[in-house]
Amino acid sequence: MTSAKKTRASAQLALDIKLSEDATLDNFCALPSLKEVLAIIEGEVDFAHQYLWLHGAACSGRSHLLQGACERVTGRAQFLPISQLISYSAHDVLDDLSSLELIAMDDVHLVASNPDWEEAVFNTFNAAHSSGCRIIFSANQPASAIDFNLADLRSRLSWSVSYHLPCLDDSDKAKVLSFRASRLGLELTHDVANYIVHRADRNMSNLIELLDLLDTASLKNNRSLTIPFVKEILDW
Repeated sequence: MTSAKKTRASAQLALDIKLSEDATLDNFCALPSLKEVLAIIEGEVDFAHQYLWLHGAACSGRSHLLQGACERVTGRAQFLPISQLISYSAHDVLDDLSSLELIAMDDVHLVASNPDWEEAVFNTFNAAHSSGCRIIFSANQPASAIDFNLADLRSRLSWSVSYHLPCLDDSDKAKVLSFRASRLGLELTHDVANYIVHRADRNMSNLIELLDLLDTASLKNNRSLTIPFVKEILDW
């Protein structure tokens, strides 16, 4: 196999990206600060806006929302986690995606100052614009604040409807935990959720992992999620 063929094969393999089973819109806790953007995401799936730009910290739920949008367009959408794809040929990764209904490009700020990727994103944007394909971008800051070298790319991305996703405070994280517990069929009271948030690593991904662990332990021991049980299972 030639080098070019190897590159294309690698890129095609990388695009076989599985959506997280948990990352659905139904499984996204719509806190008051996020209800508007969730409604916009729903509108994006229903083709209310062609381009949407979500920006915020890694813990703000950007990836969850992008995957949830793709899950609603099963078979006609592509989730692109740029952090996992940036080492591949940009042309191969983004080639011929405009025939889809939705492209969800996560962490697009990572392509800044990478000429091949900037050009490929620019070309993908133009092709999507012509075909009517919708694109949701996510980044750590607004498009106007990212130092893209390609002026035409900065111009195109400015067409996006932009929304900031705020970081969750401890109270919000406790609400998310209780919401996710209810989706698992568990009752997680406000006091227990607050206890977990204040004792654990406050990273939301870590908190969700702890909840999954507690779910398994609760089923195994036929115990409800009380503070003494949480302390016992997590050895706190």
